[in-house]
Amino acid sequence: MKGVLVATWAGARHFFRPRMTLRYPEQKLDLEGPGYRYDPKTGTGLPGFKGRHILYFDKCTGCQLCAIACDGVAVAIEMQPLPKGKAQNKKEIWPAVDYGRCVPTWTPVVTSNGIVPIERIHVGDRVLTHTGKFRRVSQVFRREYTGRVYTFRTLGNGEPLTVTEGHPVLVHTPEGLKWRMPDQIEYQSYLTRPIIKETLVPRELQYSYGFYHPSLGGGYSTVSMPLLQFAQGHSPSAIRMTGDMILSPVIDISVKTVADLEVMNLEVEEDNSFVASNQVVHNCVFCGLCVDPETEVATNPGLKPIKDIKVGERVLTHTGAYRRVSKIWRFSYTGPIYEVKAMGKPNSLLCTSDHRLLTVKRPSSKKRDKRLLRVTEPVEMVPPKDAKAGDYLLTPIPKKVIRLRNFSVKWNSSAGVKVMKLRTEPDLFRLIGYYLAEGSIGEGSRVVYLSFGSSEQELVEDARGLLRRYFGKEPYSQKLAHHVINVRLGLTFAMLFFMNFGRGAANKTLPDWVFFASKEKQVQLIKGMWLGDGCVVRQSRQKYLNITTTSKVLAYQLQTVLTRLGVVSAIHCEIRKNRLPAYRLNVFGRWAVKLAGMMGIPFEHNPSKFVDKFLMNEDYVFSPIESISSSHVTNREVMDITVEDDHTFVGQGIVQHNCVDACPFDALFMTNDYELSSYDKPSLKYSPEQLAIPPKTVGYTFRVKIDPEKGTATHG
Repeated sequence: MKGVLVATWAGARHFFRPRMTLRYPEQKLDLEGPGYRYDPKTGTGLPGFKGRHILYFDKCTGCQLCAIACDGVAVAIEMQPLPKGKAQNKKEIWPAVDYGRCVPTWTPVVTSNGIVPIERIHVGDRVLTHTGKFRRVSQVFRREYTGRVYTFRTLGNGEPLTVTEGHPVLVHTPEGLKWRMPDQIEYQSYLTRPIIKETLVPRELQYSYGFYHPSLGGGYSTVSMPLLQFAQGHSPSAIRMTGDMILSPVIDISVKTVADLEVMNLEVEEDNSFVASNQVVHNCVFCGLCVDPETEVATNPGLKPIKDIKVGERVLTHTGAYRRVSKIWRFSYTGPIYEVKAMGKPNSLLCTSDHRLLTVKRPSSKKRDKRLLRVTEPVEMVPPKDAKAGDYLLTPIPKKVIRLRNFSVKWNSSAGVKVMKLRTEPDLFRLIGYYLAEGSIGEGSRVVYLSFGSSEQELVEDARGLLRRYFGKEPYSQKLAHHVINVRLGLTFAMLFFMNFGRGAANKTLPDWVFFASKEKQVQLIKGMWLGDGCVVRQSRQKYLNITTTSKVLAYQLQTVLTRLGVVSAIHCEIRKNRLPAYRLNVFGRWAVKLAGMMGIPFEHNPSKFVDKFLMNEDYVFSPIESISSSHVTNREVMDITVEDDHTFVGQGIVQHNCVDACPFDALFMTNDYELSSYDKPSLKYSPEQLAIPPKTVGYTFRVKIDPEKGTATHG
């Protein structure tokens, strides 16, 4: 009787509640909220149902970034040709699937010459694939990885398999062989080892661990049974064999988080797989979007080789803003490398063939001379192999402005902590220009020196007045040999202030509050620099303004400051014997006339026509390509970075695309179409046209609201 009452009460309580089950397929869940999303800022996935992808033909450019990103979130991506007549996709290739993977450098790989760590694999080596055949390695990749790694131990295998969380592994299931992500592999899942189909006469097989070697009859031989003590409690009979594979059950799984772990991968011809730690794993597809490690990248607000960039630093992007670097990529590259020389830049850009540059492709005139037209659009990302001499490369103009009223200097003295403030007026910026051009700080002292020529008495008096005005102490002037006048100021406050701009001619730079100052202040900065280290160069057919420095960073910074003033300049690097390189900042033509007018200096140059190869608008400087050449390299280290939000950076003064984890054009992303995602692996290999079909809602729907921030789902 009690049981009946309890059951009746339970039924009554739930009678007016909504039903939690559906009459599928007549009734389907309508999932509110976003589906799964990858967040490149944190390197993590956002909560949401993982359905199949949707492709937007109108947005896809055929850039292949989805297929070539090394940390994809699915098993494979193939770019398939399909004529759709979309103007933005000239190659007419479209994505089908996603994948990404890597393994640690110590991972043993089965090659035709024995088992060796993956770090000793080279392009041209032949490795065993899932087909039981040995295929040629076409690329070797190396990078630093932060995230989770999975380690699998299988019965009969003395060497565990360790992979990153996005690396597919070949697993035997009741439905057949399937590629599975590490988090989908469970205890007692069967990992696979191919039976060798080729008859080899290899050289002596050596491997430091001595666990396995390929048998000439096709298969593997266990050479050390004591190594399998970790497998106690598991019967060797659990190892199975098919006509093509040896199947070993997983007996232990461990997961840990690593930081900056060096990992590697291979690209293998034809079969796109290889055998690592005696288990079949998928290979990688190289993005080819990389530059030379010495490439100078515009940081906030300086200049730094890409090899020295760290995660968290900010770099200049095509929008003129500075964005955070979220990942660093290093690869070993074999293939064509391009040298692109832009006018006005002292160094060439070295990049791989598919590394895209922000470009305006200039059409030819219809006139007889076929001269390239001076156009500023369309602006597009173009690989160097598709660009030509004369096309414009773009340099962004930074938009940021820092309006600092006072600059404070703190230091410890015998009387305690002292604080002095300087009002950041335009005249102070002219004094900073004098220091950048002619200043130095005595070694082991607190004395600041400004050195002028004996004929520059007017500058001497101006510098003395500014030092007296801002530091409250009379400076001392001394005439030296070689027609030099030294203006000296021995004051801790002054020494600490000028230390912000570097010590030593080659180390001088602009701090951010000067680099991003307002226009009227930066005009005085350039004027002080030009009065100290500049001149007017007179040639037979032209006159131009010149500023010379031995600091590479300062030269780039001054060139950027000039663009903020609406002036285009060119940097020429002069290599001098037994002396520091000289970076000469030259301002030609109408730009020189404009700058001279802003600084209020005489510049009598009024030609009837200016021959100007540069263009400029409020966002970019357009610099023509002077030359493009290519050469073949083998196993050359190349690098790239991932930049948040804008997915671009400025290297060697040129805007270029970064390496990304997700489609930058939102052309391909996951949906909440759970019905399709529940299918087995073969059915997920959709063509581009199938991916472009939006999910359908059929019949009555229940709604499930997903909160990505809390990671919760509520039924309604």
